[in-house]
Amino acid sequence: MEEQQSLLGPDPWVYGFEPNRHVLETAADYAYEQGLTTRRLEVRDLFAASTLDPHPTSWTDRSVP
Repeated sequence: MEEQQSLLGPDPWVYGFEPNRHVLETAADYAYEQGLTTRRLEVRDLFAASTLDPHPTSWTDRSVP
């Protein structure tokens, strides 16, 4: 567990749009560069507006009914 935390940080499976924006933007860049899309997609346009804000940043922040 200590090795995992040293490599991946305290929460390797961060939830939410903003904490993962860099990953989504990189995927959008690659998709465009490789010809999978005809234009560079805006990552916010890939999600329904109601799913973007607010999101918990980790699984532990989620309440279970």
